[in-house]
Amino acid sequence: MDDSFETNQIREFIERYRGIDLFSTGAAPIDFHEDLYNVTGSTKDPRKVEGHRGASWTKLLRQYDEFADANCYVTHPAADEGSTHPQFLVGGHMTPNPSGVVELGEVTYLMPLCKWHNNTERNGVPFKHIKTRVLRLTGYMQGDSAITFALRFANDNPFTLLRRDQASGNWTFQGLSNVERESMRNQQLGIMAVGIGSQDYAIFQKHGNSFVIVEFGIANSGANTR
Repeated sequence: MDDSFETNQIREFIERYRGIDLFSTGAAPIDFHEDLYNVTGSTKDPRKVEGHRGASWTKLLRQYDEFADANCYVTHPAADEGSTHPQFLVGGHMTPNPSGVVELGEVTYLMPLCKWHNNTERNGVPFKHIKTRVLRLTGYMQGDSAITFALRFANDNPFTLLRRDQASGNWTFQGLSNVERESMRNQQLGIMAVGIGSQDYAIFQKHGNSFVIVEFGIANSGANTR
């Protein structure tokens, strides 16, 4: 079944940032002791996409042993009785900035949270936590889904193809060499050759330490840029 929230989120990301330099991304476990705040404008945790590291924010955290059996980190404020706390259900985007605002490409921190704490009602509320191990994210952009974030990790591919499978609704990405990219171009950009058809897709090109969406198509909207 298609996850319409995730699909709309990725479509909006493609339309917002097409032709604009996108930050390359990174993730590293560090210790952070101070209070943290929910990032305002961060997105919900999309359904995981099998086979890709970091395809959901929770899955990204669980790739590291220190988060494998984690619970929600927050010790104050206390969650309501009967809430999802202390379950680790969401990888929450956090900042030490009380406003919750994070400039494009600046550092954010990913922390195990329950759904009660990962809620806009808690925006602006300082979260105290005894556990200090968090995941430091670099290159995060407003509207990033986990898959658009993960595909910009350091890699040797000059191009990356992001596409949505029409049958399953799942989003996947794969690296493309210059030869593979040229082969696609010679087959009218290879849309039918890779089974995209009229589905959603985008091609990201590496430009030094950044990425640029150089081509995209959005199903049922007529949008297509080459």
